[in-house]
Amino acid sequence: MKKKTDNELVELACTANDDALNELIIRYQPMINRVKYHYFLRDYDDSDWQQEAMIICYETTKLFKIEKAVKFGGFFKLRLHNHAKSLLRRESAQKRKSQTEAFSYEKSSELGIVPAQVYLEVTLQTLRFVDFEKLDRLVKLLSLLELKALQIILGNISIDSLNEAEQKGLRAAKDRCRKKLAQFLAENESY
Repeated sequence: MKKKTDNELVELACTANDDALNELIIRYQPMINRVKYHYFLRDYDDSDWQQEAMIICYETTKLFKIEKAVKFGGFFKLRLHNHAKSLLRRESAQKRKSQTEAFSYEKSSELGIVPAQVYLEVTLQTLRFVDFEKLDRLVKLLSLLELKALQIILGNISIDSLNEAEQKGLRAAKDRCRKKLAQFLAENESY
């Protein structure tokens, strides 16, 4: 039986012929392995790389023009490298996003946001508008239950997260918290 050329396999793979596509993947496996070892993508194993290579190979067969003076192997290699770079850029962007949104407990302690006796969990959206020195003074004015009431007012925790005894005193704690907050804001108008 005669071995098919790349161009014949490309034409067959274009018509969704799985055998032809698999033959192309087998034929170009060494190139796929070189690309795989060239780029490190976190959480990508061999099967992920094989799947990506299969998808890119199929897309390449659809885009490949036999009449052009370009060989399929070179075109496939270029597209696979470009795809790997895109995956790497996306991973890096997600990594930067998570790193920029992270706010360590140690850093918050240094800034005085978290007094030793209590941990006030504040969302990143709230932290963007807070003067940390003043927040520390406000936190020190509030009791533990009032801090929890403030968190409920801010929408950071739900009432269900409190125990039954805390829920009973919550209404009064909310009122005290609002009064202390209003007084604090009046005294610190630049807040």
